[in-house]
Amino acid sequence: MNQMQKSKNKRGPTRMLKIWATRDDKLLPQKFNEFDQPIGDDATKFTNFLGTVVRNGNDAPLIYKDWRQVPSEYKEKLWNLVKLKYDIEDGSMSWVTKALGKKWKDFKCELKKKHYDAHKTYEERVADRDPRVIPDQWKHLVDFWNSEEGQARCLRNKVNRSKQVTFHTAGSKSFARIREEESDIDKITMDNPKKAKKVLKEGDLFLEVFGKEKHGHVRGLGLGPCPTDIWSSIPSRATSVRMAYEAKRKAEEETRGMQEKMAAMEQEQIELKAKLAKMEAKMDAWQRSPNDFHQSNSIETRVQNVANVSEDAANGLERDAWSSSSSSTHAIPTHRGGKEVTLMSLGKPHRPVARGILFSRDPSTIVGGEKLGQQYWEVYIEVVIMPNESLIRSLQNLKTIGDAARKSIA
Repeated sequence: MNQMQKSKNKRGPTRMLKIWATRDDKLLPQKFNEFDQPIGDDATKFTNFLGTVVRNGNDAPLIYKDWRQVPSEYKEKLWNLVKLKYDIEDGSMSWVTKALGKKWKDFKCELKKKHYDAHKTYEERVADRDPRVIPDQWKHLVDFWNSEEGQARCLRNKVNRSKQVTFHTAGSKSFARIREEESDIDKITMDNPKKAKKVLKEGDLFLEVFGKEKHGHVRGLGLGPCPTDIWSSIPSRATSVRMAYEAKRKAEEETRGMQEKMAAMEQEQIELKAKLAKMEAKMDAWQRSPNDFHQSNSIETRVQNVANVSEDAANGLERDAWSSSSSSTHAIPTHRGGKEVTLMSLGKPHRPVARGILFSRDPSTIVGGEKLGQQYWEVYIEVVIMPNESLIRSLQNLKTIGDAARKSIA
């Protein structure tokens, strides 16, 4: 009859394959409450995923007697594995590490119940290894449970368990999720002041019946919060860490904003320097041109050539129609055969004051009713740069460069 009975299809261990299959660049969101406990509809998936993380013997070895003895490098590795799949802040590391430790301990408890306590002999226990456990680690566990230390711990834990008077009856849903779902009670207490006064505090009837809370745990709040988190005005270590991480996050955001502003300012400064360099290069080009300057007593330092045209071509200009008289205003002449020149300031030789065309170097040329003579050339002003600059030789109503725009000067 037993052979005819069909074996039942069992559910098998939780593996959370969908979460492990998600891409590392698409992190899953997870909400946490003020105690860094996971809440929301996906909280159960998150805690189940933590269980799959610690059931890998390569990342969380089972050879240690207590979670506190597990080296920190393993815990950091587990934390990084969790962050590869979930978008969570560093302030939640304390709770996640505690939850990983509890899952690790529960896994060892499950292994002992199913694969150790179910057998009587050492050989049977070693042979009945869960396939998820590395062989060397399983043998190490069996040896420890067989030892006097392991047997003494087992008896001590049984005695402590028998003293427990309250049990979790809320199913798989955590206290944190229950508190989150029952947040509407706060609205009721706002409407009923008498109920609002009934707050949880040390010394109330519940604590008188069941005694003070034990270190590191508050009944009814689940994993994470400790008595100092609830009743003490001094923040606990976990709360202090959470506050420090929050302050660090805000400081990093402010620093990032300042760095972006500084980068923008540096870019503007680079652009300004580039513009200034271009201006200085142009000034240097004007200063380095060897010919065609003249001042009051020297033609060589007043007019600067930009284009090289032969002297004969310059003297051969056809300019009869616009040759200067004492008061005439010339039409814009043709540039054929002329030299483009830059006039420099008399007081500041490095500062350009106008651009024009050199028409004549002939001393007999008449400009403004007077001959040029040996010390002057005739220049037609095309572009005025410094309109208030005084002319070297005034021509009746022409006193400044601005007055001489589109006219010939000496």
